Amino acid sequence: SEMCIRDRLWRAWCCNASPLCVLLLAGSAVEVCHYPDFAPAHTLQGHTAIVYSLCMSRDRRLLACGSADALVSVWSLDELICLRTFSRLEWPVRTISFSHCSRFLASASEDLVIDISDVTSGERVAAVTTNCAMNSVAWSPKKLLLAYAGDEKERGSMYDSGATQQTTNPSLATMPTNFAGSARDLVCSLDH
Repeated sequence: SEMCIRDRLWRAWCCNASPLCVLLLAGSAVEVCHYPDFAPAHTLQGHTAIVYSLCMSRDRRLLACGSADALVSVWSLDELICLRTFSRLEWPVRTISFSHCSRFLASASEDLVIDISDVTSGERVAAVTTNCAMNSVAWSPKKLLLAYAGDEKERGSMYDSGATQQTTNPSLATMPTNFAGSARDLVCSLDH
């Protein structure tokens, strides 16, 4: 029922030119439903653990899911099938984001790296090293610029007992706007 879905709903997106919407429900289910009555259309089953994050591509044709099983799955919303999975992270995937052109997918977790993959080939095109677990990654809506923030633990003289203080430290990684080169070229551009 609509009330039951509303009680369990975490996030929702409507699909382009379609009477469907995508729902992330508590309990790890990713449901595709008819809109506006929320009648179930399809359940996306691609993970063995709870799904923590969803991201829809800007053109609303792809959906990425990040899960506690440390996998990222990419789904076609036109065909409602899993196109590929990425398994390079070792910890639960906390955050994912498609680039403005839907060509790249950034994913992050408690691993000290942000994985940037080519959505079509599945190839890792860059690995941005971080000094803490990531809570959020987000691409610029207009260019290949990735913002990210996480839990950085700083020690200060007022914490003599060894306790740590949580701070948010946002950072940026820039990719060339006309990027058409190899993965090696992209990694070099992110490192500088």
